[in-house]
Amino acid sequence: MKHFLKTIALVWLVLTAGSVHSAEILVPGQQATLTAALGVATDGDTIRITNSANYDEGMLVIDKRINLVADVGQTPVVRATAVTDAVLQLNVAAAGSHIGSLDGGTITVDGNGQAAMGMRILATTTRTYFENLTVKGFTDTGEECSGAPAAVQHLFTKVVMDATGASNYGFRPTASEDVASSVTYSRC
Repeated sequence: MKHFLKTIALVWLVLTAGSVHSAEILVPGQQATLTAALGVATDGDTIRITNSANYDEGMLVIDKRINLVADVGQTPVVRATAVTDAVLQLNVAAAGSHIGSLDGGTITVDGNGQAAMGMRILATTTRTYFENLTVKGFTDTGEECSGAPAAVQHLFTKVVMDATGASNYGFRPTASEDVASSVTYSRC
């Protein structure tokens, strides 16, 4: 009987040791700002925006693999309030993130005439998903991907790049990227 109980305990340990418990962080319910929500989030967590407010975050830097979504019917705006490089920046550790959701509301990334870029994706090595977004108000480029290997495909679905007033383009890859293999657009 002791051997049986030890075996059961060992199997339980093996099955639960690798389990990951992701959390859902509500903004503004549990955290007042997106920056605060990112501060408490861990890889795999979902930050859910539950209203249509403006979130004046400066440059929002995502440095972990998260899901950033808006509730159905909500249209929050992540907005630059001072001169900055980008409104939303995904660092290497954010690879695999999901920004926006086809099942939720539309998130607007607004440079507000202050940010050079709407979104910047830095050298991610895993596909990152962008869905149901509007990117506008940038002064140079809507989205810049830099340093991603050609084998990585970022997926953009229902993303609007409004380049009104910009000095460049909605999308700008760096010279090291192969646009055809690093970005996939669907219904944009």
